[in-house]
Amino acid sequence: MKIAIKHIVILSLFVLPGINSFGQYASNIGRFEVDFIKGCAPLTVTINSSVSCPCDIRFGDGGTTVQDVFTHTYTQPGTYFLEIDYQSLNPRTDVIQITVSEDLQPEFLIQSCSGNKITAVITDTNYDEYLIDFENDGINEFTIPQGNTVPSHLYPSTGNYTVSVKGRNFNSAENCTPALKSVNAISTITTTNINSIDVIDANTIDIGYQPLSDVALKLEMATNSTTAFQFYTNLDNSGVFNLIDNSIDATTNYYCFRIASFDPCNNTSAYSETICSTALALSLQDALNALTWNTQPAISNYSICKNGNCSISTTNAFYNDIDVICETEYCYSITANYSNGATSTSFQKCGISFSSAIPPPITNFISGVEQNEINLIWEPDPNFQPTEYNLYSKQSDGSEKLISSQPAKTYTDFIGSNSTTHCYSIQYTDLCGNNSPSGKFICTLLLQATILPDNSIQLNWNNYEGYELGISSYRIEKYDQNGVLINTFFSTTNQFLDQTDILLQQVSSYRIYAEPADTQFNESYSNLITVTKKSLISRPQAFTPNGDGLNDTFSFSGSFIQSFQLQVFNRWGELLFVSDQINQGWDGTYRGKPLPSGSYAWTVTLVDMAGRSWDLTGIVALIKN
Repeated sequence: MKIAIKHIVILSLFVLPGINSFGQYASNIGRFEVDFIKGCAPLTVTINSSVSCPCDIRFGDGGTTVQDVFTHTYTQPGTYFLEIDYQSLNPRTDVIQITVSEDLQPEFLIQSCSGNKITAVITDTNYDEYLIDFENDGINEFTIPQGNTVPSHLYPSTGNYTVSVKGRNFNSAENCTPALKSVNAISTITTTNINSIDVIDANTIDIGYQPLSDVALKLEMATNSTTAFQFYTNLDNSGVFNLIDNSIDATTNYYCFRIASFDPCNNTSAYSETICSTALALSLQDALNALTWNTQPAISNYSICKNGNCSISTTNAFYNDIDVICETEYCYSITANYSNGATSTSFQKCGISFSSAIPPPITNFISGVEQNEINLIWEPDPNFQPTEYNLYSKQSDGSEKLISSQPAKTYTDFIGSNSTTHCYSIQYTDLCGNNSPSGKFICTLLLQATILPDNSIQLNWNNYEGYELGISSYRIEKYDQNGVLINTFFSTTNQFLDQTDILLQQVSSYRIYAEPADTQFNESYSNLITVTKKSLISRPQAFTPNGDGLNDTFSFSGSFIQSFQLQVFNRWGELLFVSDQINQGWDGTYRGKPLPSGSYAWTVTLVDMAGRSWDLTGIVALIKN
């Protein structure tokens, strides 16, 4: 049950002028009184005239003059002059000033204490004094002048209560609207947690924390220490504090924070765990970005963010990043991960890496020979980033010629002939400005072919030296005269004998592919060479047309013959026989009659499968047994 005795806190004694024994305020001449001369809008004023009327009354708020109306409500804030004209008196007019204020609810804070106590902090400055009703039952426990401390209040038990605070000016009606706040009376002050600390720049730190309703939170800070704390500021219940302080340097020092849950009734505090900012230092070294940082010790682990990727984790307070490319900017931040889930993230430090390491020469060089051009591709060491390649070719006199300076790692060299090998070397400059040694000259594959007497094909080529790990094998592809692949062979040496299709395929093309032992690289290939086999023509020097089935006709045989014409003549040039079928020979007759033994002349016109034509002539002997 609430105690009926109430308290009025009076720090100064005031004499309220113009108030009679009935609490009325007198006009200038004293002919009338009003019950209120100040108050919040809307303010209702009642007039008590000591002089008999009729009277003309002007309330001063823009309304018309009225007669004998003694009650009026001012709806808008302002200063008004209430005038009454007494027609029978001199001077006729008597006046009083009415001040109407905006109806503002006071601003105040509730602060909980242990033992079911609370106190209020009046932050409002709009009124002369404030009426405190801790239980919102219409009975004010305290009247507090502006700027004074509110005593604590004890609730009978824990639970939710409503506090009312109403503002009032001196000599004013008590008609302003109170501000209401709910409060939870607690038995013990609880601690809060710091959730995150983020260093934004040298003078700015964002602190995230767990807000506590109605608990006074005080931020304390220590520089490069976890013990020498000093009060820094009071915190609100937003859960975020943006610390901006030109006297700190959070990029070189670390700052430790804790939050006190303050009990104003007992002047005691309960503290959060200490969380410290993290000061990161970045040192750019040769092919190495060295990170070191300062913060509170005994952190469970650190996360390192590198250009937005935060996948690196360590338990050390340092990290040497060797995975860097020179002339590339890297930005780092460190997040200390506390065992309670709190995080502390440093200011981001950025720098451009460098290296003086000499890049290695090009050792993998791919070439492909076409009819009038050579396509070149080379592969640098993946640990270096070339910015410009210098391509050299070996001239016929042995000199070297720079033929291209370019950023691309491919080049097409237009050549007049692919019947000779072409040799190239690469030198390059990397992203760091370091120059590689010149690579050795690599010569393209040159394929050559020789037709042997039996029409087999002997293929020879130079060894290809364009791969660091060498060649696993050479692949020989054989094509028909229409370019259709008809066979594939393999060799581990630089030669191959093709004895296939000796009598079936007169025109064939070949190309050699060097297959690298390191299969991540493409194969290199030679020029395409076309081989046309000879048409092998045979015929007898003599024949015996005696019907014994042996050498009875004069006929030809051969391979790759597309068209054929045989003509036989006697010694006087008379045409005796004509045939356009190679398998149709002359039987030694003329117009069905056998001819005598002797020598006969012949001519043959041939066209082979390659379209080549030629003529043959000779003498054949006809022998009679």
